[in-house]
Amino acid sequence: MLTKAPKGARLLSRGRTLRPFRLAALAGCIASSWPTLAHAETAGQKAEARAHFDRGLLLLDAGDLNAAAAEFEAAHALFPAALTAYDAALAHARLNRPLAAVRLLRDASERSPSAALRDKISSLLHEQAARLGTLLVHVSDADGTPIEDAELQAPGYDAVALRVGQVAELLPGSLTLQIVAAGHPSIEREIKIEAGARQELAVVLERSEASRPAAGEVRLAPVQAPPPSAPPPSIAPVGAKTLPTAGIVTAGVGVLITAASGAVLWHADAAFMQLSTEVDAFNGSTGPGGQCSRGNHVSQCRSLSEELNERHADLERERTLALVSLGVGATAVVAGVVWCLSATRPHQTSSGKLPLKIVVAPGVTSLQVTGAF
Repeated sequence: MLTKAPKGARLLSRGRTLRPFRLAALAGCIASSWPTLAHAETAGQKAEARAHFDRGLLLLDAGDLNAAAAEFEAAHALFPAALTAYDAALAHARLNRPLAAVRLLRDASERSPSAALRDKISSLLHEQAARLGTLLVHVSDADGTPIEDAELQAPGYDAVALRVGQVAELLPGSLTLQIVAAGHPSIEREIKIEAGARQELAVVLERSEASRPAAGEVRLAPVQAPPPSAPPPSIAPVGAKTLPTAGIVTAGVGVLITAASGAVLWHADAAFMQLSTEVDAFNGSTGPGGQCSRGNHVSQCRSLSEELNERHADLERERTLALVSLGVGATAVVAGVVWCLSATRPHQTSSGKLPLKIVVAPGVTSLQVTGAF
């Protein structure tokens, strides 16, 4: 008696007799269905992101800012969008976390937000960025060659936040910065970060003992000679500041005026002393029995009195002019010195840029600041 084979056995038997072209056709069917599967996965992520976003809104309304920020960031990780980044940044801003808020707002601004959302992102970004300080670090060796591969390390910041030659946004407060470079001993500096202030730090690293030539070892470095027609390069001390010529000239002229006025004043005082002696002698001759009391000498004594009065008036004018000149000279000296000092200090520019604050760390052998940030 013949029995009917089970359905599974017939399928297995047929599977064993599949030809190669049938296997190829089956593989093509599976490959053609892959975009549909990928679209379904994207739709599932979007739905999950929407669920995180909705929970974040509820938590934000309830005042649970930490949980709301976590939900918004989870939604942004699953399905990045300008709105999720903005809402996460808003929660961090209310939690007094300006650094996290600024990073999310910069991400949101790059995701083509709507006009209304763009205005909100820009306003909140301006507010939160003003609560941060910025730091720009340059690292070079003793020869002045930049060390681009040097690493900056600080607690609470990753390698993306701190890079040599790039402006870093940092939280206000004390920062322990460690500079590490191959072939150089690492150094550590304490820097005070202030909100709204831009700082620049130039560090020169000495070579480590292991990289120095050993005794008897000679290392040659290629030297490129300047062309014969080119003048030798001028070498200026690093960090030297040029004083304004007008300030120097003003101070110099003030010194000359002060010295000349002092000499004139001294001459007038000496002449006053001599005149006082002559006046005393004249007053003695006008007393009873004096020469000027006699009738034949009255006209001569009158002429002498007029001469003494004129000399006294001339000396008074000379002394007054010397005192005025002395004041003018002293004022010029002070103005020239203030001019020179003000030229060496950073100041607020009319373009609205923030003042540049230079941090000189102990042990730094040179400092050079160029340009405006």
